[in-house]
Amino acid sequence: MLSGLGSAAASVSHSRSWDVFTRIVAVACFGFLGAASCAVVMATVSRMAASGFDTRMFCTIVVNACIFLQFLIQSTLVVCRSRALAKTGGVGARAVAMAGSWLIFAVVLLPIRVDLSTPIYVLAALVSAVGDCLAIVVVLHLGRSYSVMAEARGLVVDGPYAIVRHPLYLAEQLSLIGAVITFLSWRVMVLFTVQSCCQYLRARNEERILSSTFPAYADYRRRTPMLVPGT
Repeated sequence: MLSGLGSAAASVSHSRSWDVFTRIVAVACFGFLGAASCAVVMATVSRMAASGFDTRMFCTIVVNACIFLQFLIQSTLVVCRSRALAKTGGVGARAVAMAGSWLIFAVVLLPIRVDLSTPIYVLAALVSAVGDCLAIVVVLHLGRSYSVMAEARGLVVDGPYAIVRHPLYLAEQLSLIGAVITFLSWRVMVLFTVQSCCQYLRARNEERILSSTFPAYADYRRRTPMLVPGT
Protein backbone atom coordinates (compact mmCIF):
# COMPACT_ATOMS: atom_id res chain seq x y z
CA MET A 1 0.00 0.00 0.00
CA LEU A 2 2.79 2.40 0.91
CA SER A 3 4.57 1.68 -2.35
CA GLY A 4 1.33 2.40 -4.19
CA LEU A 5 0.94 5.71 -2.41
CA GLY A 6 4.55 6.55 -3.20
CA SER A 7 4.03 5.81 -6.89
CA ALA A 8 0.86 7.90 -6.94
CA ALA A 9 2.66 10.81 -5.26
CA ALA A 10 5.53 10.58 -7.74
CA SER A 11 3.06 10.57 -10.64
CA VAL A 12 1.27 13.65 -9.29
CA SER A 13 4.55 15.51 -8.70
CA HIS A 14 5.47 15.09 -12.38
CA SER A 15 2.09 16.21 -13.70
CA ARG A 16 1.29 19.53 -15.36
CA SER A 17 -1.32 20.29 -12.69
CA TRP A 18 1.26 19.92 -9.92
CA ASP A 19 3.66 22.20 -11.78
CA VAL A 20 0.98 24.91 -12.06
CA PHE A 21 -0.03 24.43 -8.41
CA THR A 22 3.55 24.85 -7.14
CA ARG A 23 3.97 28.00 -9.21
CA ILE A 24 0.81 29.47 -7.73
CA VAL A 25 1.88 28.62 -4.16
CA ALA A 26 5.37 30.06 -4.69
CA VAL A 27 4.06 33.30 -6.19
CA ALA A 28 1.49 33.60 -3.37
CA CYS A 29 4.23 33.26 -0.73
CA PHE A 30 6.45 35.76 -2.51
CA GLY A 31 3.48 38.09 -2.94
CA PHE A 32 2.58 38.04 0.76
CA LEU A 33 6.14 38.67 1.95
CA GLY A 34 6.72 41.15 -0.87
CA ALA A 35 3.67 43.12 0.25
CA ALA A 36 5.06 43.16 3.81
CA SER A 37 8.42 44.42 2.51
CA CYS A 38 6.71 47.08 0.39
CA ALA A 39 4.71 48.21 3.44
CA VAL A 40 7.96 48.69 5.39
CA VAL A 41 9.37 50.78 2.54
CA MET A 42 6.27 52.96 2.31
CA ALA A 43 6.13 53.48 6.09
CA THR A 44 9.79 54.50 6.19
CA VAL A 45 9.32 56.86 3.24
CA SER A 46 6.39 58.49 5.06
CA ARG A 47 8.45 58.95 8.23
CA MET A 48 11.32 60.47 6.29
CA ALA A 49 8.95 62.78 4.40
CA ALA A 50 7.63 64.05 7.73
CA SER A 51 11.00 64.44 9.48
CA GLY A 52 13.35 65.24 6.61
CA PHE A 53 16.11 63.26 4.93
CA ASP A 54 17.87 60.81 7.21
CA THR A 55 20.75 58.61 6.01
CA ARG A 56 19.79 55.70 8.23
CA MET A 57 16.17 55.75 7.08
CA PHE A 58 17.26 56.00 3.47
CA CYS A 59 19.52 52.96 3.89
CA THR A 60 16.70 50.90 5.40
CA ILE A 61 14.59 51.85 2.39
CA VAL A 62 17.35 50.59 0.08
CA VAL A 63 17.66 47.29 1.98
CA ASN A 64 13.91 46.65 1.95
CA ALA A 65 13.68 47.66 -1.70
CA CYS A 66 16.39 45.07 -2.42
CA ILE A 67 14.38 42.44 -0.52
CA PHE A 68 11.31 43.37 -2.58
CA LEU A 69 13.38 43.06 -5.76
CA GLN A 70 14.43 39.56 -4.68
CA PHE A 71 10.74 38.66 -4.36
CA LEU A 72 10.05 40.11 -7.80
CA ILE A 73 12.94 38.25 -9.41
CA GLN A 74 12.00 34.90 -7.90
CA SER A 75 8.29 35.31 -8.64
CA THR A 76 9.05 36.14 -12.29
CA LEU A 77 11.40 33.17 -12.64
CA VAL A 78 8.89 30.78 -11.06
CA VAL A 79 6.19 31.87 -13.52
CA CYS A 80 8.41 31.86 -16.61
CA ARG A 81 10.52 28.75 -15.94
CA SER A 82 10.37 25.78 -18.30
CA ARG A 83 9.05 22.31 -17.42
CA ALA A 84 11.39 20.20 -15.31
CA LEU A 85 13.14 17.29 -17.04
CA ALA A 86 13.78 15.55 -13.70
CA LYS A 87 12.94 16.17 -10.05
CA THR A 88 14.30 15.16 -6.66
CA GLY A 89 11.54 13.46 -4.69
CA GLY A 90 11.01 13.25 -0.96
CA VAL A 91 9.44 15.54 1.59
CA GLY A 92 12.81 16.35 3.15
CA ALA A 93 14.34 17.65 -0.07
CA ARG A 94 11.28 19.79 -0.75
CA ALA A 95 11.22 21.20 2.79
CA VAL A 96 14.91 22.07 2.54
CA ALA A 97 14.34 23.79 -0.82
CA MET A 98 11.46 25.90 0.49
CA ALA A 99 13.33 26.87 3.65
CA GLY A 100 16.41 27.77 1.63
CA SER A 101 14.32 29.91 -0.70
CA TRP A 102 11.88 31.63 1.66
CA LEU A 103 12.72 31.28 5.35
CA ILE A 104 15.00 34.30 5.73
CA PHE A 105 12.45 36.58 4.05
CA ALA A 106 10.38 36.33 7.22
CA VAL A 107 12.67 39.09 8.54
CA VAL A 108 10.30 41.61 6.95
CA LEU A 109 7.79 40.65 9.64
CA LEU A 110 10.25 41.61 12.40
CA PRO A 111 11.12 45.12 13.67
CA ILE A 112 13.94 47.10 12.05
CA ARG A 113 16.88 48.07 14.26
CA VAL A 114 16.91 51.81 14.93
CA ASP A 115 19.94 52.00 17.24
CA LEU A 116 22.80 51.14 14.87
CA SER A 117 25.39 53.66 13.70
CA THR A 118 25.02 55.36 10.32
CA PRO A 119 28.04 53.55 8.75
CA ILE A 120 26.45 50.19 9.62
CA TYR A 121 23.23 51.13 7.82
CA VAL A 122 25.26 52.34 4.83
CA LEU A 123 27.17 49.04 4.77
CA ALA A 124 23.93 47.07 4.89
CA ALA A 125 22.49 49.06 1.97
CA LEU A 126 25.65 48.64 -0.13
CA VAL A 127 25.86 44.88 0.51
CA SER A 128 22.20 44.38 -0.38
CA ALA A 129 22.49 46.49 -3.54
CA VAL A 130 25.61 44.65 -4.72
CA GLY A 131 23.97 41.28 -4.04
CA ASP A 132 20.87 42.25 -6.02
CA CYS A 133 22.93 43.54 -8.95
CA LEU A 134 24.86 40.27 -9.06
CA ALA A 135 21.59 38.29 -8.83
CA ILE A 136 20.20 40.17 -11.85
CA VAL A 137 23.34 39.38 -13.87
CA VAL A 138 23.06 35.71 -12.91
CA VAL A 139 19.37 35.29 -13.77
CA LEU A 140 19.97 36.79 -17.21
CA HIS A 141 22.22 33.79 -17.85
CA LEU A 142 20.06 31.27 -16.00
CA GLY A 143 16.82 32.25 -17.71
CA ARG A 144 14.03 29.67 -17.64
CA SER A 145 16.22 27.01 -15.99
CA TYR A 146 15.48 28.44 -12.53
CA SER A 147 14.06 26.04 -9.93
CA VAL A 148 12.92 26.35 -6.32
CA MET A 149 12.95 22.61 -5.72
CA ALA A 150 15.97 20.51 -6.71
CA GLU A 151 15.03 20.00 -10.36
CA ALA A 152 16.76 19.75 -13.72
CA ARG A 153 15.49 22.09 -16.43
CA GLY A 154 18.62 22.93 -18.38
CA LEU A 155 22.39 22.93 -17.97
CA VAL A 156 23.89 26.42 -17.75
CA VAL A 157 27.70 26.52 -17.47
CA ASP A 158 28.67 29.86 -19.02
CA GLY A 159 28.84 33.41 -17.66
CA PRO A 160 28.69 33.51 -13.84
CA TYR A 161 28.24 29.72 -13.85
CA ALA A 162 31.75 29.36 -15.26
CA ILE A 163 33.09 30.95 -12.04
CA VAL A 164 31.10 29.02 -9.42
CA ARG A 165 28.40 26.35 -9.67
CA HIS A 166 25.81 28.30 -7.65
CA PRO A 167 26.30 32.03 -8.34
CA LEU A 168 22.63 32.86 -7.76
CA TYR A 169 22.65 31.38 -4.26
CA LEU A 170 25.86 33.28 -3.54
CA ALA A 171 24.37 36.58 -4.77
CA GLU A 172 21.15 36.01 -2.82
CA GLN A 173 23.02 35.29 0.41
CA LEU A 174 25.14 38.41 -0.07
CA SER A 175 22.03 40.53 -0.55
CA LEU A 176 20.40 39.00 2.52
CA ILE A 177 23.37 39.91 4.72
CA GLY A 178 22.22 43.51 4.37
CA ALA A 179 18.79 42.50 5.63
CA VAL A 180 20.32 40.59 8.53
CA ILE A 181 22.21 43.74 9.57
CA THR A 182 19.16 45.98 9.25
CA PHE A 183 16.88 43.64 11.23
CA LEU A 184 19.67 42.35 13.50
CA SER A 185 18.48 40.26 16.45
CA TRP A 186 18.97 36.73 17.75
CA ARG A 187 15.84 35.67 15.88
CA VAL A 188 17.22 36.98 12.61
CA MET A 189 20.54 35.23 13.20
CA VAL A 190 18.73 31.94 13.82
CA LEU A 191 16.68 32.41 10.64
CA PHE A 192 19.77 33.23 8.59
CA THR A 193 21.76 30.30 9.98
CA VAL A 194 18.99 27.78 9.32
CA GLN A 195 18.29 29.25 5.88
CA SER A 196 21.99 29.16 4.92
CA CYS A 197 22.26 25.50 5.94
CA CYS A 198 19.11 24.67 3.96
CA GLN A 199 20.46 26.59 0.97
CA TYR A 200 23.63 24.50 1.05
CA LEU A 201 21.66 21.25 1.23
CA ARG A 202 19.40 22.51 -1.55
CA ALA A 203 22.48 23.10 -3.73
CA ARG A 204 23.74 19.57 -3.01
CA ASN A 205 20.35 18.05 -3.88
CA GLU A 206 20.29 20.10 -7.07
CA GLU A 207 23.75 18.83 -8.03
CA ARG A 208 22.66 15.22 -7.61
CA ILE A 209 19.69 15.61 -9.94
CA LEU A 210 21.74 17.57 -12.49
CA SER A 211 24.46 14.89 -12.42
CA SER A 212 21.92 12.14 -13.10
CA THR A 213 20.22 14.13 -15.89
CA PHE A 214 23.13 15.72 -17.72
CA PRO A 215 26.29 13.58 -18.27
CA ALA A 216 28.35 16.74 -18.91
CA TYR A 217 27.64 18.00 -15.38
CA ALA A 218 30.22 15.67 -13.79
CA ASP A 219 33.09 17.32 -15.68
CA TYR A 220 31.66 20.78 -15.01
CA ARG A 221 31.43 19.97 -11.30
CA ARG A 222 35.07 18.81 -11.18
CA ARG A 223 36.47 21.97 -12.76
CA THR A 224 34.19 24.60 -11.15
CA PRO A 225 34.14 25.50 -7.42
CA MET A 226 30.82 25.31 -5.63
CA LEU A 227 30.48 28.77 -4.05
CA VAL A 228 33.88 30.41 -3.53
CA PRO A 229 35.75 31.43 -6.69
CA GLY A 230 39.27 30.06 -6.97
CA THR A 231 38.87 27.25 -4.42
